Amino acid sequence: ALPTLPQIERVEVVNSYINFYVDKVRYANRVVEYVLSRGDQYGCWAARKERVMVEYANLNTHKTMHVGHLRNVVLGQAIFNILKCAGFDTVGATYIGDIGLLGARVPVSEDGDTVEGYHIHVGGGFGPDQGLGRELYRDVKAEDAPTTVERMLKAYLAHRASDKETFAAFTRRHDLDSLKAVFEREAVE
Repeated sequence: ALPTLPQIERVEVVNSYINFYVDKVRYANRVVEYVLSRGDQYGCWAARKERVMVEYANLNTHKTMHVGHLRNVVLGQAIFNILKCAGFDTVGATYIGDIGLLGARVPVSEDGDTVEGYHIHVGGGFGPDQGLGRELYRDVKAEDAPTTVERMLKAYLAHRASDKETFAAFTRRHDLDSLKAVFEREAVE
């Protein structure tokens, strides 16, 4: 005879098989009690001594927002949460900036030849200063990007309203054509 166990509801022999039926209510109660006792640590592993960095995009400051941009944020945060729960010392990095360099292939000939480069955006931000970046320059060759950004920053420092005006605020108070004119007058040595 089998010993009586409180978690086993009944045992049946069918042909050459033995079927054990568990007490579902008992197991459900045990699982719920355990989950509640662990709180937000339920399912998580002990801490490891490894650091993991998860880079993922925040809402794209360089384009009009739509539900598709939210996908990357949700996926990135989900991966961050899974790794953190797996015990890793997890660091998340999202990207929002006053100057955005969007990597691109820049056409250099009628034959379709391209080189690495950028589309340069300005005016993005987050929190109380949130805003969408605006494309200022398109198809800037990678070799020209450092000089272009340096010119932009020098012009900002020379023409800002005060030393407290941020780059984002500076770019927002000018239309794109005015910004280009201000930036292109700035000499770079």
